[in-house]
Amino acid sequence: MHELRDYAPVLASGLSVIYVLFFYPLATFRYRIAEGGIEMDWTVFGFIRISRKRFDLEEIESAGTTTFLRCLWTGRGFHVFGNIFSRRGVAIILKRGVIWTSFGKTIYLTPRDPDAFISQVRRRREPGSPAN
Repeated sequence: MHELRDYAPVLASGLSVIYVLFFYPLATFRYRIAEGGIEMDWTVFGFIRISRKRFDLEEIESAGTTTFLRCLWTGRGFHVFGNIFSRRGVAIILKRGVIWTSFGKTIYLTPRDPDAFISQVRRRREPGSPAN
């Protein structure tokens, strides 16, 4: 009789396929700039939280609009926290990587209005701003 561990590679592959085909297309990404940081929530069906991340505004080196493919071609390690099928998103470049010094410096987001999001981030990063 086969044990469950004999099927581990098949189960892992199946879970990966479910993750990509089910959770990602149904995902909703929400971003909130508050208390000196950016909070990001990734939910499915509007209430099942897959992931939540937060980083301080002080950690940001720069922010600009881009596409997922352009973000991919920059050659830096990056973390996707947005819809890769979106036409435009925001690439936030951190001063240090999220895993180590160079890897994970770029975070790709897809707010509804990328230009307004970048303006709000830049305003909040200014010295003396109330949220900073």
